[in-house]
Amino acid sequence: WNPPDPDIAVGPDQVVEVVNGGIAAYTFEGTQLFEQPIEGGGGFWGSVGAPGFVFDPEVIWDPHARRFVAMANARSGSDSYFLLAVSATDQADGLWHKYLLDVSDFDSNIDSPNLSVDDRFIYVSADFFSPDKYLILCIKKDPALVGDPLTWKQLSLSGAGNQSLGMPVSWDPEVPQYLLQSSEGTANGVGFNEIRLHAIANPDLDPVLQSIDIPVAVYSYPTQPPQQGTTDRPFLFEPRFWSCIQRGGSIWAVHHVNNDRVRVRWYEIRLNGWPNGFTAPSVAQWGEIDAGQGIHTYFPAITVDALGNAAVTFARSSANEYISMYTAKRAVDDPAGSFQPMQLVKASSAPDTSGRWGDYAGASPDPDAQGRLWLAHEWTNGGGWRTWITEVEFDVCSGDVNGDGTVSVDDILQVIAAFGACTGCPEDMNGDGFVGVLEILTILDTWGPC
Repeated sequence: WNPPDPDIAVGPDQVVEVVNGGIAAYTFEGTQLFEQPIEGGGGFWGSVGAPGFVFDPEVIWDPHARRFVAMANARSGSDSYFLLAVSATDQADGLWHKYLLDVSDFDSNIDSPNLSVDDRFIYVSADFFSPDKYLILCIKKDPALVGDPLTWKQLSLSGAGNQSLGMPVSWDPEVPQYLLQSSEGTANGVGFNEIRLHAIANPDLDPVLQSIDIPVAVYSYPTQPPQQGTTDRPFLFEPRFWSCIQRGGSIWAVHHVNNDRVRVRWYEIRLNGWPNGFTAPSVAQWGEIDAGQGIHTYFPAITVDALGNAAVTFARSSANEYISMYTAKRAVDDPAGSFQPMQLVKASSAPDTSGRWGDYAGASPDPDAQGRLWLAHEWTNGGGWRTWITEVEFDVCSGDVNGDGTVSVDDILQVIAAFGACTGCPEDMNGDGFVGVLEILTILDTWGPC
C-alpha cells in the first residue's frame, strides 16, 4: 500500500491507529495491544464480508458515547461500500460492532471518505466519480452502540468542486454536524478568498445542508513540493481541508495552500451559534506554518483541547531536506494568529520516489486530560513508509476554567452555571461528560495563581 493514510484516535488510556492495510491499538506507553489487517475475510471487517480492496481508513474518538469509531472505503468490481466499526466499550482491544454498508446504488468508484460524530449521529461521507458526486450518510448512533442493525438518511452533492469536504467531530453537545469546503475544481494558479461552511439540518428526517461563505485571506492550489535526493515530488491534490475539529464554539481547521511555495494554513472559525443564531460565523484567527524561503509544509492535521490549546502535525521538505514529520503548538494564551516554533519529530533518512505522501495525518486530544494532544504522520528510512505517533503536552492549570491565569471564585461560578450534562465543555475538567462536585473539588485543590 502506498501512501499509508495514517489516522489516530485517543481514548482514556489507549491510542488506535489505522493505516492502509491495518489497524492497531497501543497503550500510552507504546505497548501494542492488537494489530489486524483491514481487508479480506481474515481482516478486521472480515466477519461482515469485507472484500479484498479496503482503503482510506479513518478512526475517531466519540466524546459523547465514549467509544472508538473506525471506518474505511471498500470496492468489489463496480460495487462500493462503507465499512464501519464501533467499539463496545472505551477499550479498543475488546469487542467491536462491525458493519458493511452497501452504497452501490448511489454510484461506483467510492473514494476519499470522512468520518464524524455528534451527540446523536455517526456521519460517513465519500467521493464518487461516475459522474462526480459526494455522499453523506447520517446514521443513528444508538443502534451502533449495541450492535443492532443500522438505519440512516442520506444527502448528496454533485460536481467536481463539491467533493472531499472536511467533516469535524462535534465535541460540543447539541450542535449540528458541520462540513468545511475550500474552493476547488478550478485550474491551478487561481486565487480564492472564501471558504464555505455547511451545517446538516434534520439528519433524522430529511437532511439538508445550510450553507454560508466566510471571507478569508487569498489562497490558491498547492504546488508539488521538492525533496532532497530526487526529482520526484509528492502529489498534494487540492486545498481541501485535510483535518478539522469542532470544540468550544469554534472549528479549528487546516489545509495546504499556495502555488509558489506550499504552506500549511490554519484557522479558528468562531461559529457564533450559526445557523441557529443571527450572527454569521467568522475567522477568529488564522495563520500559516511558514519555515522560510524554499521550505514547504503540507499534509497537516490539527486538534485542540477544551481549554483552547492546539497542536498541528505536518510534512516538511525542501530541495535540501527529506520529507520529515514536524509538529507545532499554540497555548491558549499565545498571541493570536501564531503558533510556537515548529519541532522536528521524526526525520526521514532517504527520499520517497513513489509520487505520493500522506495522503493525510492524524490528530486527537486526550479525552480526559487537558493539555495533552496526540499526533501521527508518515516518515521513511528508504525501505518504504513508516508512521510515528507523538504526544504534545502543555502546562495547564486544571482549575483555571476561564483561562485568566488564576483559580478563583470566578471559576467556581462558571462551573456552577454549567452544572449537569456538559460533554466537551471546558467546565467538564475530568472529561466524564458531567459538571458537578468533582469539578468544584478540582478548583479548590488548585486555588490561586497558576
